[in-house]
Amino acid sequence: MNNINIITREISSFFLVLICTFFLISCSSDQDVIVLHPHEQVTPLEKEFVYRFDVVVNTANPNILGSKGMDLVDKGLIILPKGYSQNGLPVKLVIYCHGGSGYVSNDFSESESDNYCKYLASLGYAVLDMNGIPQLLATSLKIDRGRTVGNFIAMRSYVAGYEYVMSNFNIDLRGCYVFANSNGGLISMNLGNLTSIPIIAQAGINPMLSIERNLWNYKAGAQSSAGGEFSSFQNRANIIRLYGMKEVKNQAELNDAVYEKDKVGDYDPFDFLMLKDNNDYPYPYKIFQTKDDWAVSFSITKEFVDAMQKRGGNLNLREIESGGHVVEPQKGVVGYYRYQFIDNNLTPTVLEVAEWFEYNEGYKAIFFN
Repeated sequence: MNNINIITREISSFFLVLICTFFLISCSSDQDVIVLHPHEQVTPLEKEFVYRFDVVVNTANPNILGSKGMDLVDKGLIILPKGYSQNGLPVKLVIYCHGGSGYVSNDFSESESDNYCKYLASLGYAVLDMNGIPQLLATSLKIDRGRTVGNFIAMRSYVAGYEYVMSNFNIDLRGCYVFANSNGGLISMNLGNLTSIPIIAQAGINPMLSIERNLWNYKAGAQSSAGGEFSSFQNRANIIRLYGMKEVKNQAELNDAVYEKDKVGDYDPFDFLMLKDNNDYPYPYKIFQTKDDWAVSFSITKEFVDAMQKRGGNLNLREIESGGHVVEPQKGVVGYYRYQFIDNNLTPTVLEVAEWFEYNEGYKAIFFN
């Protein structure tokens, strides 16, 4: 009888271990698979998933003779759509150029809470976001880590991030889309002007287009918990320290600082295109711009778009009467979309961006009422 009890207990223990093992396997998320082997994930994702990674970028300024710079780590992420798998159909990619208050860290990114990014991911796009300024550099220069100001380091970071996801994920090779918000407008245009990334179409919400004529004179101060040390003209401080202009030590010196155009060179997209008569912007770009924007000048945007259209460029300006400098200038709800099993309000501007990409060979902009 004792032998039978022992055998019974052993069988029970075996099945308990088996059941627990099965439970753990069943509950293991797609995240575990992707984090360990991003290039081997085969099972289609049951919901949208965020995967983080690091890249190394060099900080040498190409416009300063003898600049060597340092190799520093910058952070990026990719949002993979529901149904993605490494051996399924390649997915279309959107490169997101975040605004001045955005960045990518180990536990935060603007893109993860941004309705544009979430809606695009729900439609089937993969969305790439990069920090743009290595944290070590932002700390050493005492600058705002989110305000990339179109700089060459951020551009290198986005190129490195693009190359990383193309090597490790099942992404459509035929071309990608670029979407920008505010300060990210400068990087978005530099990706089109100065890199070989194959871009199908772009869109931007109140995107900054000129470093000298607009961003240099923007008076906003440092953002809480984002770095920076000035109560006004913090973007100017970022420009000075990232591009290697004459250093400023206090607010008075910053207020009186002189813009050094040669240190920026082609990284000001407005100058790159407007000051060279033969240049027009090579990709379809739809700009959503409010007329009462206090940060991004509507008149500069209008001047730029009109000039590019006269040269034959495919730039479109979606003029919005009011709304200020906000991410979603048009109010109201046109429907709903589902992201990570949660229903979200779909606003008119978010839908229009998706429809613009759909018009340019993108996924159909679907939603439910």
